Amino acid sequence: MISLLQDRYRPGSILHFFDVTIVLPLCNFTSHKETIINNLPHFQYNGIEVVVVIQDYSIGKEQIGDFINQYPFINWVILAPTSLAEKAYTTASLINVGIQYASMTYLLAIPPAYQLDTDMVYEMREALAYYQHHFIAWSTSNSCPLEYYMVSKENLDKVGGYQEAIDWNRMHNNLMQRLQEAGVKRLRFGRSTYDSHLTPIPKSAKHRLNQEEDSFELYYHWQRDRFKLSTCSTYLKQFLCHSVLDEKTLTQRRKILLLAPVYNEAKLLPDFINHMSPFCDGMIFLDDGSTDNSYELIEGEKVLLKIKKQREFFDDINNRNRLLETAFFFNAEWLLFMDIDERFDPRYCNLKRLAGQTEFDVFAFSIIHLWNSVDTYNSSFPGSNQGLVRTCRMFQSKGHLQINTQKTLHFTPIPYFTRLKLVNNSILVHHFGHINKDLRKLKYIFYQKEDKQKDLENYEYLIDDSAILKEVSKLTL
Repeated sequence: MISLLQDRYRPGSILHFFDVTIVLPLCNFTSHKETIINNLPHFQYNGIEVVVVIQDYSIGKEQIGDFINQYPFINWVILAPTSLAEKAYTTASLINVGIQYASMTYLLAIPPAYQLDTDMVYEMREALAYYQHHFIAWSTSNSCPLEYYMVSKENLDKVGGYQEAIDWNRMHNNLMQRLQEAGVKRLRFGRSTYDSHLTPIPKSAKHRLNQEEDSFELYYHWQRDRFKLSTCSTYLKQFLCHSVLDEKTLTQRRKILLLAPVYNEAKLLPDFINHMSPFCDGMIFLDDGSTDNSYELIEGEKVLLKIKKQREFFDDINNRNRLLETAFFFNAEWLLFMDIDERFDPRYCNLKRLAGQTEFDVFAFSIIHLWNSVDTYNSSFPGSNQGLVRTCRMFQSKGHLQINTQKTLHFTPIPYFTRLKLVNNSILVHHFGHINKDLRKLKYIFYQKEDKQKDLENYEYLIDDSAILKEVSKLTL
C-alpha cells in the first residue's frame, strides 16, 4: 500500500507544480515584512506565484529590490499605487488588483499577518485537483476564526472579484454566496462558524477593477524582470569556485539552456561540449568536487557558467536542484538535463522543433544503452521496451523550480509533469555509460553501495553476459 507521504511524491501530484497565485494585500510593507519572511518556505514550491499589493505608495523601488535580491527564489509580483493615486484602498480592492496580475490557474488571498499552516496550501490545491468545479473554504480554529478561499481565477473573473465595501470576514462569505449562485460548489476544510451576508456585486465592478489596475505601478514581475548580477554573485559564493559572469549573460534571452552535473568526467567532457553545442543556446555545469581536471576542461562558446562544489557524498538530487536554482537567474524558455555520457542520435535530434511546440510543457525522450560497441545496444535492458527507455529531460522554465522526490537514484530528472508529451519519433539518446565491461563493473559496484532504498531488486544484468544485442543502425522510431 502506498503511504500518504509516498502518494504526495507521485508524478501526478500537485506537489510538482501547484499552479497557485497567493495574493498578499498589505497596508504597509515594512510592518508585515517579518510575517512574509516566516511564510517563505510555503512560497518556494514549484508553481506558486506571490502577488504583493501594497497600499503605501511611498515604498521605494530600491527597498523592494533589496528584499527581492535577499529572497530571490520566490516568483514575486510586487505592486504599489502610483504617487498620483489618492484613494484609500480597502483590503478587497487590493486583492482585486492582485487578481488582475495573477498568472496561475488558482488563487488564494491571505491576510499579511497570517502564518500559513504547514500543509494548508497543499491540501487545498490537492482537493481542487479532484473537484475542479469547486472552491475551497479553509477555516482556522475557533480561537481566532478566519476563513480563506482557494478558487480558480476563471471563476473569480466570472463573479467580478471581491466585493470591496465590506470587511475581511464578510467579504469572504459574500464571495462564497456569489460563487455558489454562479454554480461553483463549495468544499469546506476545518470548522466554520460564520453567518453569510450577501451584498450584491455592483454592475460596474468589472469595469472598476480594470481602472484600479491602471492606478498601480508594477515594481517587479518574475516573468519580466531579471536579477541583478550582484544577486547571482552572492548566491554563487557558497561554492568552491565558479567562472566569471556578466550582466549580458544573465539577461540575454535563450531558447534552450542545457544543465549538466559533472563528476570525474575529464575523458568525456570535451566531446560532450562539442556534441551538445548545436542543440542548445547555453550550458551550465555543476562539478560535484571532481578529483580530476574536469572543471578546467569545461570550456566553450556555449558555456555560460561552471560551478564547483565540495563533495560530501553522492547526492544527485541536490546537485540537480542546485542547477535549477542557478538556471533561475538566467533568461531561458526551455531547460534540458543531459548527462556527460549521453549523445543524441544524428537521425533523431531536432530539439529546436520541439522548442516551438509551446502547447506542451515537458518532453520525454527515448534512450538506448550502448553495449560492447557504439554499433550495438542492449534490447533486453530492464524496464525498457525492446531496449528503448523513456525519460523526461526537457521542460519549460516556469520560475523557481525544484525536483521533489524521495528517491536518491533512478528518479525522473524534471521538476514537474504537466502537459507532458512522449516524443516517440523525434528524439533518441545514446547512453555510453554501459558500453564496456569495465564501466558496467564500476556501475555495478556503485549501485551496490548507493542504492540503499533498493529501488531495483538487483543489478546482475550489468555483470552477466545475457544481454540481447541489436544494431543501432537498424533501430527506427
